[in-house]
Parts: sequence; structure tokens; C-alpha cells
Amino acid sequence: MQGEAAIREIKHGPSVQLVRFSPDGSLLLSAGNSGAVRIWKADDQALVVEIPSGMRNTMDVRFIPGTDWIAVATDDGRIRVWESRSRKQVRQIDSIPLIQALACSDDGQTLVVGSYSGAVRVISLQDDTPPREYTPIWGRIDDIEFIPGTRL
Repeated sequence: MQGEAAIREIKHGPSVQLVRFSPDGSLLLSAGNSGAVRIWKADDQALVVEIPSGMRNTMDVRFIPGTDWIAVATDDGRIRVWESRSRKQVRQIDSIPLIQALACSDDGQTLVVGSYSGAVRVISLQDDTPPREYTPIWGRIDDIEFIPGTRL
């Protein structure tokens, strides 16, 4: 409501692009255009870790369920997977140009990526199976999600 004070405020820094909750709701993931990716405790907003992504123009970020990993998609068409405790990059996926949206299945085994051009790519996180790509027919994809409990 206009004019009311925020209940809580987290000082991520300039240009916050988005915020995501962890699957269990205990953590928050914030990402900004400057490349900063931070994980916070949801209950008291204490900073848990900052991932040194070094990548500007973060388009989407996601916790990967069942792991200590997060996926960071940037507008250069890459997805970088980071292990949050060690703050180390564990995988880089060259995906599709102009990434707009990223989602991870509940079992943490599959990523799906949507692009500005409408292309959709499905990527396995469990092995090196080649990604499946779907031809753009819809136009720009600004957000994408899995149906909970499925790989759809």
C-alpha cells in the first residue's frame, strides 16, 4: 500500500534484478545487473554468502533443489552453476542467446531456458545428454516455470 513502510528491507546494493526463494522457503537469492548474487536467510535477512559471479546483466537465478547449487543465467547466453558453500563455479552451460528466463525441476535434474526470441532449451543437470531445443513459435518468453512435482 502506498505510503506504508516496508516490513523488512535487505540491502543488496544497486540495480536489483530479481529475488527468488529457496524451495523450502528458508533462503532468499538476490541478483543484480552489476553481477552481484547474494544468498540471505529469509527469517532474519542475514547474508549467508555472496557468489563472485563477475557477470553483468543477470537475467535469472534459481536454487537447484536437492543440492547446494544455484544457477545464474546471463544475457550472453550462458548459465553458470555455482556451489554456494565453496563459492566455486561447478559448471558452465552455453545455452541460447538472449536468455530471459530460467527454471529448475523439483528434483533438481532439469533446467529449462526461455529466450527473447521464443526459443526453449531443456538441459539435463544429471549427465551430459545434449539439450533439447524447441523452435520458437510463441515469441518472447519472459518467465518460465515447471508444474510442481513434474518435469512439465
